[in-house]
Parts: sequence; structure tokens; C-alpha cells
Amino acid sequence: VCHSHAQAQKTEREKAEAVAGREEFACFPWTLRETCTPEQEVLLKEQRALVQKSIRALPVHYRNAMWLRYVQDRSYREIGRELAIPIGTVKTLLCRGRRRLKGEFLKLGVE
Repeated sequence: VCHSHAQAQKTEREKAEAVAGREEFACFPWTLRETCTPEQEVLLKEQRALVQKSIRALPVHYRNAMWLRYVQDRSYREIGRELAIPIGTVKTLLCRGRRRLKGEFLKLGVE
């Protein structure tokens, strides 16, 4: 449990560091809303809408896991309980779902 928790924290730190220098991500949830310009707020809303629309287009078994994790911000354990599946299966569904989303975004020309 401790190892999983440490890995999750490390991943969150890496995500935050990866986008820290990119202006277009300046007003994602891990930064203060007061620092966002109106243009950044609009961009954020558009990005969220695109991600949510893309998640809805996934096959149901990926969609449920992705929605719980990235829209409702649930932990792997909570997702496993909600869907009545093992944590390993949750990780597999999320990994495959992310790959499918990445493929869709690349088709649209979104990075």
C-alpha cells in the first residue's frame, strides 16, 4: 500500500513538472484560478470539453474507468470497488483507455 501511494505521488509530481513550463496549461486544477487570464479560462473549458467528449466515445469498459479516474478524480481502489474489478484490471483499463485517447487526439492534431 505504501509503495502504491508513493508511486501515485511520484506520478502526480511528474505530471505537474511536465506542464509547469507550458503556458497553455497554466490554469489547470493544480494552479490557482486567480492566475488565469480570460483566454486561458476559455482554453481550459474547451480542453475539458474535448477530453470529456473523447472519454464518452470510448467503449464502455474503458469509458467507465476513465470517467471515474479523470473526471471524478477517484483512486484506483475506489474505481475497483465501484466497478467490482481488481485494481490490476483498473490499471489495464486506464492504460488502454489513455492509448485510445492519445490516438484520437493525434488524429485530430491535438498534442
